[in-house]
Amino acid sequence: MSQLRNAIAQTQQERPFEIVAAVILLDHLHFLWRLPHEDQDYSSRVGRMKVLFTRALRGDTLVPDEGIAFSSNHRERDVWQRRLQKSLK
Repeated sequence: MSQLRNAIAQTQQERPFEIVAAVILLDHLHFLWRLPHEDQDYSSRVGRMKVLFTRALRGDTLVPDEGIAFSSNHRERDVWQRRLQKSLK
C-alpha cells in the first residue's frame, strides 16, 4: 500500500490533481479526481501513477518477478488491466 501512496503523491507533485474519493480493493481501484481547469489530461496522470507503482513493486521482495512480467503485446505489467474510464460532468 505504501508503494501506491508514494506513486500517487509523486504523480500529484508532477501533474497536480485533487483526490475527491478513492476506493482501493484487492484486485482493482477507483478514483474520483478533480483536475485543474486548464489541464484535463487524466490519461497521463494514470499512466504516470501506474509506471511509478509498478517500478516500486519490482523492488518489493514480497512480489515475485513472475507476478509482474511484461505483457508481450502492450509493454505493461500484468498487474494492470488495460482500460481507463473517465466521466466528465
